Amino acid sequence: MASLSCWGEVTTENEQDVIAANRKLHPQQVKLLSVLTDILTSTKTEYWIDQGTLLGAYRHGKFIERDSDTDIAIRNKEQFEDLYELLKSKLPSIYDSERKGNHCKGYRIWLKTGGTFKGTFKEREIQWPLVCCDVMFYKYNQQDKTYVQQYE
Repeated sequence: MASLSCWGEVTTENEQDVIAANRKLHPQQVKLLSVLTDILTSTKTEYWIDQGTLLGAYRHGKFIERDSDTDIAIRNKEQFEDLYELLKSKLPSIYDSERKGNHCKGYRIWLKTGGTFKGTFKEREIQWPLVCCDVMFYKYNQQDKTYVQQYE
């Protein structure tokens, strides 16, 4: 059984099942992404879609079939730090959020009733919400003139 994703949740054995499940979840992902972009836009927070979400939009104009989450990036440190309170005050009650601390500087926002999947991280099994968005902080690197994702 070969892994087809970096988190280990998609394998050669379950690939078609994951794709079928994601087809059902993607409308909920679109709704979550819409809710988040409305919140960010209303507060003039600068953001962009990122990682698999950006790659899918660029390549296919839609989500990657095997990708089960959405990703947003923020480059302004103050806006990023204020995001937790902003989410607590503006996020509809069907969603929840937390500050991520396992490997990157970010937040996770998810649909409370969206279910979970199992994967691995640093050789231990963990569960993630199925309908979720990761919001990551990127800092400008003056020397390279690029934005770099920040890690805790």
